[in-house]
Amino acid sequence: MTELKDGSFIRDCVEEECRNTALIENLITENAALRAELAALKSANGWRKCHEELPPFNSRVHVFTSFGDQYIAILCQLGECDMQWNLEASAYYSGENFDIVTHWRELPTPPEVE
Repeated sequence: MTELKDGSFIRDCVEEECRNTALIENLITENAALRAELAALKSANGWRKCHEELPPFNSRVHVFTSFGDQYIAILCQLGECDMQWNLEASAYYSGENFDIVTHWRELPTPPEVE
């Protein structure tokens, strides 16, 4: 058995099959890189739980509420301790209602206008 760079093993091969060993190692390396890239993309575009992480203050984000509604909103700081979600739908959630917004994610990059 031959150990590959990622710690896995392949069976030793006869001379004509050995040419494939380098190909297999390259495919394993490429696969790992693509999986890492996919995980990064999912993380960058995915929903974030508000109880784990909040967006920066005064930045526009896409939010999801416990009612199943979606809005564009801005997280504002009120004084030193209080926060408020200002929704572009002319509503806001603060105080006891702050937790109505359960998830958020960054807005996508707008398209370039030609």
